[in-house]
Amino acid sequence: MSTKKTLVLLFGGISSEHDASKKSFEHVLSRLTEKKILEIFATIKIAYISREGKVLFTPYEQKHPAAWYARQPHSITIIDLLAHLTQPNIFVFSLLHGQHGEDGCMQGVAKFLGVSGSFGTVLSAAVAMSKSHCNTFVAGLGTEVHIPHSQIVSAEAAISTAIAAWRPGEKVVIKPSSLGASILTELHTIGPDNKTIAELLKKILAYDSTALLQEFIAGEEYSCGCLEEHGVVTALPLIQVITEQQFFGHSEKHTLGKNEERVIMPEQESKIHSRIRHLSERLFQEIGLQHMARFDFRVAGDKLYFLEVNPLPGMMENSLFPKMLRAAGKNIEDIVILTYWNVQQLSKKVTEFRYHID
Repeated sequence: MSTKKTLVLLFGGISSEHDASKKSFEHVLSRLTEKKILEIFATIKIAYISREGKVLFTPYEQKHPAAWYARQPHSITIIDLLAHLTQPNIFVFSLLHGQHGEDGCMQGVAKFLGVSGSFGTVLSAAVAMSKSHCNTFVAGLGTEVHIPHSQIVSAEAAISTAIAAWRPGEKVVIKPSSLGASILTELHTIGPDNKTIAELLKKILAYDSTALLQEFIAGEEYSCGCLEEHGVVTALPLIQVITEQQFFGHSEKHTLGKNEERVIMPEQESKIHSRIRHLSERLFQEIGLQHMARFDFRVAGDKLYFLEVNPLPGMMENSLFPKMLRAAGKNIEDIVILTYWNVQQLSKKVTEFRYHID
């Protein structure tokens, strides 16, 4: 009898990054015919979670395009899906971006139910996806990296006071604390009338419990991906992101032609590039991340600023992380296999401890 497992690709979800998950799935799906995948897994199934929380659970067939898996007539509940995923012959590669996917929620469900997959740990996912908490954590490590001055807003009543704390003419980045894909992330200048900023903060608070006003750091922007393999964390080649306004927001990130991306191979690295790579590897380990992540930094003069970390980088063909992989001679199918072997090597911890209580 075959000991090979069934690979389940999990995508969609009820978060604001549903569309990003679908595009990541589209790219991953295109790589499933690779011999490497078929050598490891016996079969492949696709699990799509709709925006409403309904699940389409379908066997993979090479003839079907990505959109086909999101429009089948018969659905099951998430509870039914979890019953399937807890089977010992299942390995899940999750493409659930954003809230309820990479923020600790799904990680907790998987941990509690014993679902084998690429989810990572609850704590690292929760810390990484909360920009305000992650900034505090990184600042406390005592590294050479700086954190842009930030102000947290968690209630509409606090918006006016928060805006008033900034001087006229200062540039600030307005962004959600826990949303990814640079959703609702914009660069603004403080002026006499800041209605646009106030409205943006209100909009963010409709999606997220916390909004940030963050000091804009003019300078060069870099992104660094990391992979964990057999317990060893390795930084991928850096990518420098160049935009007209020196700002990498939602539009710049997702519109072709709005940014230039320059891959920096190890032999081209300067001292600051090497610092970014080494710091990324350290942060990966300190935060407790698993399998993969992508870190964003700014460089202003000789100062290095940490912006954020993405514990599940976008897997779209034109996203930064797949480009880093290709520069390192790897591809998406390598990540699926790498996470599988990482999980096989994890030791299950004992949870039962009996003792007397008077």
